[in-house]
Amino acid sequence: MPLVSEERLVELLGRYAAGRTVVLTWLRLPTALGHAVHAVCFLTTLSVLGAVFSQERRLDLFSFHPLCMSLGTLLFVAEGVVSYRNRFLLEALADIMDGQRRSKNRAIHQTLQALGTAFILLGLLLILANKVEVGHTIMPLSIHSMVGTVAVLLCLAQAAVGFQKMAALQAMPERRVHRYHGEAGLLVFDALMLSVFLGMLSFLYFSMLNFLVEMSVIVLWGSVHVLMRSTKP
Repeated sequence: MPLVSEERLVELLGRYAAGRTVVLTWLRLPTALGHAVHAVCFLTTLSVLGAVFSQERRLDLFSFHPLCMSLGTLLFVAEGVVSYRNRFLLEALADIMDGQRRSKNRAIHQTLQALGTAFILLGLLLILANKVEVGHTIMPLSIHSMVGTVAVLLCLAQAAVGFQKMAALQAMPERRVHRYHGEAGLLVFDALMLSVFLGMLSFLYFSMLNFLVEMSVIVLWGSVHVLMRSTKP
Protein backbone atom coordinates (compact mmCIF):
# COMPACT_ATOMS: atom_id res chain seq x y z
CA MET A 1 0.00 0.00 0.00
CA PRO A 2 1.50 3.39 -1.00
CA LEU A 3 2.46 5.81 1.76
CA VAL A 4 0.61 8.65 -0.02
CA SER A 5 -2.44 8.21 -2.26
CA GLU A 6 -2.29 9.49 -5.82
CA GLU A 7 -4.99 12.07 -5.06
CA ARG A 8 -3.01 13.39 -2.07
CA LEU A 9 0.19 13.50 -4.13
CA VAL A 10 -1.57 15.46 -6.88
CA GLU A 11 -2.84 17.89 -4.25
CA LEU A 12 0.61 18.41 -2.70
CA LEU A 13 2.26 18.92 -6.08
CA GLY A 14 -0.48 21.36 -7.00
CA ARG A 15 0.34 23.44 -3.93
CA TYR A 16 4.02 23.36 -4.83
CA ALA A 17 3.19 24.49 -8.38
CA ALA A 18 1.07 27.34 -7.02
CA GLY A 19 4.00 28.56 -4.92
CA ARG A 20 6.31 28.36 -7.91
CA THR A 21 3.85 30.44 -9.94
CA VAL A 22 3.94 33.15 -7.27
CA VAL A 23 7.74 33.24 -7.49
CA LEU A 24 7.69 33.46 -11.31
CA THR A 25 5.15 36.27 -11.17
CA TRP A 26 7.29 38.15 -8.66
CA LEU A 27 10.38 37.75 -10.85
CA ARG A 28 8.49 39.28 -13.81
CA LEU A 29 10.15 36.98 -16.33
CA PRO A 30 9.13 37.33 -20.00
CA THR A 31 6.14 35.22 -20.99
CA ALA A 32 6.97 34.74 -24.67
CA LEU A 33 10.01 32.52 -25.19
CA GLY A 34 9.09 30.27 -28.12
CA HIS A 35 11.98 28.38 -29.64
CA ALA A 36 14.50 30.60 -27.81
CA VAL A 37 14.38 28.19 -24.86
CA HIS A 38 16.35 25.66 -26.92
CA ALA A 39 19.12 28.20 -27.50
CA VAL A 40 19.11 28.97 -23.77
CA CYS A 41 19.55 25.24 -22.97
CA PHE A 42 22.42 24.83 -25.41
CA LEU A 43 24.27 28.05 -24.57
CA THR A 44 23.89 27.57 -20.81
CA THR A 45 25.26 24.03 -21.01
CA LEU A 46 28.16 25.23 -23.15
CA SER A 47 28.96 28.13 -20.79
CA VAL A 48 28.91 25.90 -17.70
CA LEU A 49 31.21 23.34 -19.29
CA GLY A 50 33.53 26.12 -20.44
CA ALA A 51 33.70 27.60 -16.95
CA VAL A 52 34.40 24.22 -15.35
CA PHE A 53 37.16 23.16 -17.76
CA SER A 54 38.78 26.61 -17.84
CA GLN A 55 39.28 26.24 -14.09
CA GLU A 56 39.98 22.49 -13.91
CA ARG A 57 42.24 22.42 -17.02
CA ARG A 58 42.45 18.63 -17.06
CA LEU A 59 40.39 15.53 -17.76
CA ASP A 60 39.98 13.26 -14.75
CA LEU A 61 37.20 11.52 -12.84
CA PHE A 62 36.27 14.71 -11.01
CA SER A 63 36.06 16.92 -14.10
CA PHE A 64 33.81 14.42 -15.90
CA HIS A 65 31.29 14.65 -13.03
CA PRO A 66 30.12 18.22 -13.85
CA LEU A 67 30.34 17.37 -17.55
CA CYS A 68 27.83 14.53 -17.19
CA MET A 69 25.61 16.37 -14.72
CA SER A 70 25.48 19.47 -16.93
CA LEU A 71 24.66 17.53 -20.08
CA GLY A 72 22.11 15.42 -18.23
CA THR A 73 20.32 18.27 -16.45
CA LEU A 74 20.83 21.48 -18.42
CA LEU A 75 20.46 19.92 -21.86
CA PHE A 76 18.60 16.60 -21.92
CA VAL A 77 16.31 16.87 -18.88
CA ALA A 78 15.50 20.52 -19.60
CA GLU A 79 14.73 19.71 -23.25
CA GLY A 80 12.70 16.71 -22.17
CA VAL A 81 10.60 18.87 -19.87
CA VAL A 82 9.79 21.50 -22.51
CA SER A 83 9.27 18.98 -25.33
CA TYR A 84 5.62 18.54 -24.31
CA ARG A 85 4.90 22.27 -24.66
CA ASN A 86 7.33 23.47 -27.32
CA ARG A 87 6.87 21.64 -30.63
CA PHE A 88 10.26 22.53 -32.15
CA LEU A 89 11.76 19.04 -31.80
CA LEU A 90 8.50 17.39 -32.83
CA GLU A 91 8.33 19.48 -36.00
CA ALA A 92 11.99 18.80 -36.75
CA LEU A 93 11.81 15.01 -36.25
CA ALA A 94 8.21 14.19 -37.19
CA ASP A 95 9.01 13.15 -40.76
CA ILE A 96 11.44 10.43 -39.70
CA MET A 97 9.26 9.01 -36.91
CA ASP A 98 6.38 6.54 -37.05
CA GLY A 99 3.05 6.87 -35.26
CA GLN A 100 0.63 9.62 -34.45
CA ARG A 101 1.65 13.11 -33.41
CA ARG A 102 1.00 12.49 -29.70
CA SER A 103 2.95 9.22 -29.65
CA LYS A 104 5.86 10.92 -31.43
CA ASN A 105 5.93 13.66 -28.82
CA ARG A 106 5.89 11.11 -26.02
CA ALA A 107 8.75 9.22 -27.66
CA ILE A 108 10.84 12.41 -27.88
CA HIS A 109 10.12 13.21 -24.23
CA GLN A 110 10.96 9.67 -23.10
CA THR A 111 14.19 9.55 -25.11
CA LEU A 112 15.45 12.90 -23.83
CA GLN A 113 14.63 12.04 -20.23
CA ALA A 114 16.24 8.61 -20.54
CA LEU A 115 19.43 10.21 -21.91
CA GLY A 116 19.36 12.80 -19.15
CA THR A 117 18.94 10.15 -16.47
CA ALA A 118 21.76 8.07 -17.96
CA PHE A 119 24.19 11.03 -17.91
CA ILE A 120 23.15 11.93 -14.36
CA LEU A 121 23.76 8.36 -13.17
CA LEU A 122 27.12 8.31 -14.93
CA GLY A 123 28.01 11.60 -13.24
CA LEU A 124 27.10 10.13 -9.87
CA LEU A 125 29.22 7.03 -10.45
CA LEU A 126 32.19 9.15 -11.55
CA ILE A 127 32.16 11.34 -8.45
CA LEU A 128 31.83 8.27 -6.22
CA ALA A 129 34.80 6.68 -8.02
CA ASN A 130 36.77 9.90 -7.59
CA LYS A 131 36.04 9.95 -3.85
CA VAL A 132 37.21 6.36 -3.50
CA GLU A 133 40.34 7.15 -5.51
CA VAL A 134 41.34 10.09 -3.29
CA GLY A 135 40.31 8.37 -0.06
CA HIS A 136 37.26 10.47 0.81
CA THR A 137 34.02 9.10 2.22
CA ILE A 138 31.25 8.46 -0.29
CA MET A 139 28.64 9.66 2.21
CA PRO A 140 27.14 13.04 1.26
CA LEU A 141 28.45 15.67 3.69
CA SER A 142 28.17 19.02 1.87
CA ILE A 143 24.91 20.77 1.04
CA HIS A 144 25.59 20.20 -2.66
CA SER A 145 26.14 16.47 -2.24
CA MET A 146 23.08 16.04 -0.02
CA VAL A 147 20.81 17.94 -2.40
CA GLY A 148 22.36 16.07 -5.31
CA THR A 149 21.73 12.70 -3.69
CA VAL A 150 18.08 13.54 -3.11
CA ALA A 151 17.78 14.88 -6.66
CA VAL A 152 19.23 11.70 -8.20
CA LEU A 153 16.92 9.49 -6.14
CA LEU A 154 13.94 11.57 -7.21
CA CYS A 155 15.13 11.39 -10.81
CA LEU A 156 15.30 7.59 -10.67
CA ALA A 157 11.84 7.36 -9.11
CA GLN A 158 10.42 9.72 -11.73
CA ALA A 159 12.02 7.70 -14.53
CA ALA A 160 10.53 4.47 -13.17
CA VAL A 161 7.07 6.03 -12.97
CA GLY A 162 7.51 7.47 -16.46
CA PHE A 163 8.27 4.07 -17.97
CA GLN A 164 5.26 2.59 -16.18
CA LYS A 165 3.05 5.37 -17.53
CA MET A 166 4.34 4.91 -21.08
CA ALA A 167 3.67 1.17 -20.90
CA ALA A 168 0.15 1.78 -19.60
CA LEU A 169 -0.59 4.36 -22.30
CA GLN A 170 0.62 2.00 -25.03
CA ALA A 171 -1.75 -0.68 -23.75
CA MET A 172 -4.70 1.68 -23.19
CA PRO A 173 -4.07 5.12 -24.79
CA GLU A 174 -7.09 6.79 -23.20
CA ARG A 175 -6.36 5.57 -19.68
CA ARG A 176 -5.27 8.21 -17.16
CA VAL A 177 -2.53 6.85 -14.91
CA HIS A 178 0.03 8.52 -12.67
CA ARG A 179 -1.60 11.92 -13.09
CA TYR A 180 1.05 13.45 -10.84
CA HIS A 181 3.88 12.55 -13.22
CA GLY A 182 3.99 15.94 -14.98
CA GLU A 183 4.08 18.11 -11.85
CA ALA A 184 6.44 15.65 -10.17
CA GLY A 185 8.75 16.05 -13.15
CA LEU A 186 8.96 19.80 -12.55
CA LEU A 187 9.78 19.15 -8.89
CA VAL A 188 12.58 16.77 -9.92
CA PHE A 189 13.82 19.35 -12.43
CA ASP A 190 13.94 21.95 -9.64
CA ALA A 191 15.93 19.58 -7.42
CA LEU A 192 18.42 18.82 -10.20
CA MET A 193 18.84 22.48 -11.10
CA LEU A 194 19.38 23.40 -7.46
CA SER A 195 22.04 20.70 -7.20
CA VAL A 196 23.83 21.99 -10.32
CA PHE A 197 23.69 25.57 -9.06
CA LEU A 198 25.03 24.62 -5.61
CA GLY A 199 27.78 22.61 -7.26
CA MET A 200 28.84 25.65 -9.27
CA LEU A 201 28.85 27.86 -6.17
CA SER A 202 31.02 25.38 -4.28
CA PHE A 203 33.51 24.72 -7.11
CA LEU A 204 33.89 27.83 -9.25
CA TYR A 205 35.95 30.68 -7.81
CA PHE A 206 34.33 34.09 -7.86
CA SER A 207 34.78 36.16 -11.00
CA MET A 208 32.47 38.26 -13.11
CA LEU A 209 32.54 35.64 -15.87
CA ASN A 210 31.65 32.81 -13.48
CA PHE A 211 28.93 34.98 -11.96
CA LEU A 212 27.38 35.43 -15.41
CA VAL A 213 27.57 31.69 -16.01
CA GLU A 214 25.82 31.03 -12.70
CA MET A 215 23.14 33.57 -13.62
CA SER A 216 22.65 31.81 -16.96
CA VAL A 217 21.65 28.69 -15.02
CA ILE A 218 19.03 30.73 -13.16
CA VAL A 219 17.79 32.12 -16.49
CA LEU A 220 17.45 28.61 -17.91
CA TRP A 221 15.70 27.43 -14.76
CA GLY A 222 13.16 30.23 -14.95
CA SER A 223 12.79 29.99 -18.74
CA VAL A 224 11.70 26.38 -18.58
CA HIS A 225 9.06 27.14 -15.96
CA VAL A 226 7.83 30.21 -17.83
CA LEU A 227 7.38 28.13 -20.98
CA MET A 228 5.54 25.40 -19.08
CA ARG A 229 3.26 27.97 -17.46
CA SER A 230 2.55 30.12 -20.52
CA THR A 231 1.80 27.46 -23.14
CA LYS A 232 -0.87 24.78 -23.36
CA PRO A 233 0.03 21.07 -23.52
